Amino acid sequence: MKIHSNIEKVSDWDVEKWLTKELDLTPYQQSRMKDRESIRFAPFDFYKNKKRVENVWFRITILLFPFVWVLLFFGMPIYFIFTGAWGYKEKHIKWYRNWIHLLNI
Repeated sequence: MKIHSNIEKVSDWDVEKWLTKELDLTPYQQSRMKDRESIRFAPFDFYKNKKRVENVWFRITILLFPFVWVLLFFGMPIYFIFTGAWGYKEKHIKWYRNWIHLLNI
């Protein structure tokens, strides 16, 4: 399940490294953590922030954003005529949502 687009799930190895570094675990506690695989079978997940790369050339595409929005808006009735479903499916306009996120809109 994806909660937010600016975070990503952390591998078990990275969580284990972080815990041993931040909590100053003893060697005995470290070995118990590795032996029992408590991180791997934990009932929750660990997340970290993604690193974002700001690209000036990509940000210039904000000029095209209103045109694409208008095309999608007026294309919705045409999409309805061909498919019988009002509105676009998530998989068809996922690129648009990602583009909005990258533009910080």
